[in-house]
Amino acid sequence: MRLSTSFSGRIIERGKPGFDEARGMFNSSIDCYPTAVLYCRSETDVQLALQAARNIGRQVAVRSTGHSVSGRSIADDVIVIDLSEMRDVIPLNDGIFACQGGTTWAKFDAATSRRGWAVTGGTVSSTGVGGLTLGGGIGWLLPSAGLACDSLIGACVVMADGEKRYVSDADDPEFMRCLRGLGHGLAVLTQLHFAARPLLALVAGSLTVDLNRLSDMLVDQLCRLMTNPPQSLMLSPSFIYRESRPVMSIDLAMHDPSPSDLDQVNQLARHRAVLKNTVGTRSYELLQSMLDNPARAGLRARWIPRYLNFIEPGIILQLIEIFRDAPSRENIIFLEHYHGVYGAPLRPSAFPSRDARFSLLAIANWSNAADDSANHQWLLEIDRKINRWASPREPYLNYVSRFSSRGLQDWLPTHLNVKRRVDPDGLFVNALSPNVEN
Repeated sequence: MRLSTSFSGRIIERGKPGFDEARGMFNSSIDCYPTAVLYCRSETDVQLALQAARNIGRQVAVRSTGHSVSGRSIADDVIVIDLSEMRDVIPLNDGIFACQGGTTWAKFDAATSRRGWAVTGGTVSSTGVGGLTLGGGIGWLLPSAGLACDSLIGACVVMADGEKRYVSDADDPEFMRCLRGLGHGLAVLTQLHFAARPLLALVAGSLTVDLNRLSDMLVDQLCRLMTNPPQSLMLSPSFIYRESRPVMSIDLAMHDPSPSDLDQVNQLARHRAVLKNTVGTRSYELLQSMLDNPARAGLRARWIPRYLNFIEPGIILQLIEIFRDAPSRENIIFLEHYHGVYGAPLRPSAFPSRDARFSLLAIANWSNAADDSANHQWLLEIDRKINRWASPREPYLNYVSRFSSRGLQDWLPTHLNVKRRVDPDGLFVNALSPNVEN
C-alpha cells in the first residue's frame, strides 16, 4: 500500500518481515490477519493512515496497546492504526491531564500520582488508557471516583473523513456521552483529557485464604461486607493459584479510609484461614500494578463475564467447587462489587447498567491450542452453574465481543445515531452494534 512520504511512522504489511509480531495481541487466541499495521506517531500520521485505508477500500481498526481480550482492536483484512508509539502524558492545570491515545495506565498513573492526583484506571497497569476508557474503565478508585470514563472531559479525535476535532460536552454533548462508555468504533482518539482527583491516603493489598480451611463465618462476613461496603472500599475476591496452591485472594483498596473502615478489613484478616496479609499503606503506582502478571501476556484466553443479582455464601461455595476443577493453573475467577460514585456518575455517560452491583468474571488462560476444548468447557460449566444468580443485564462491555441490545436499550439508539453521523460509511470496525461478533 502507498502512503504519503510525510508519514513518519512504521508500516508492516501482511507477508512482510515483522508481520506476525505486529498482528500479535495480549490474547493469543485472537488470530487475525489484517492487511497492514500502521504505527502512527502523530495526528498527521493518523490522518494519512485513514486516507490510505479509504484509497484501497479497507476498514480500519484502532489499537492502543493490544490488551483487549475481546479483540476489538484488530480484524481480518483491515488497516490497523496502532497508537502504541503515541504515549506522552501532559499535565495541564488544576488536576487536568492529557495523554496520547497509546498511553498505558502505568505511564499515566506515574505522571498523575507523582503530582498528587489520580484517575480511576484499570487493574492491570499495561492496559491502554484509550481502549479501557471507551468501554467504561473499572478500577480501584471506582467507589469514590467512578469509572475511568467518568473523569473524561474531552478528546482530540481524527474523524473518519480525516478532520481533526476536539470533542467535549460543550461542543458535542451526544458524541461526548458516547465516548464515556460506549465509544468504540466512532473515531481515532489521539489525545484524551481527564479531570483527576486529589490523591489521598491509600490502604491496599491482599488476604490470601486457604480454601481447605475456609470457614462459614469468613464466607458470611465477606458476603456481608460486599453487600454493605464502606464508601472507601473496593473489594474483589478472586480464586487463583499461588505457589501451585488454589486459594481465594481477597484483593482490596481503600481510598482515605476511616478507622471503622480499616476495622472491617482487619476482622477478615484475623480468620485462621488467612495465610498471608499484605494489606497496608501503598502508593497509587504500586496499587495499580498489584495484580500485574506479565507471564499471562501471549497466552490463549477466553473470558465469561456476568452481572450478579446479589452475593451470598452459596455463590462463593459454588465457585470454590468449580475452581478446583480448573484445567489450567492460570485460570482465575474474579468477583467485583460496584457502589458509590459508580452509580451516580460525575458527568453524563452512555455506560449502561449503572444499577449493577456485583460482577463475576471467569478467565481461562492456557498455552496450547490442544487445551482449547477443556478450557472452553470449564467456562461453559461456570456459566451454567451460576445462571440462577446471574442478571439478564448485558455484561461489562470491555469484557465481551458479542452482546445483544437488551442491556443497552437506553443508550444504543444514541450510539448508533452518533455512528451514522460521524462515520456514515462505516470506516471503523468493531462499532457497538447488537448481535455482532467482533
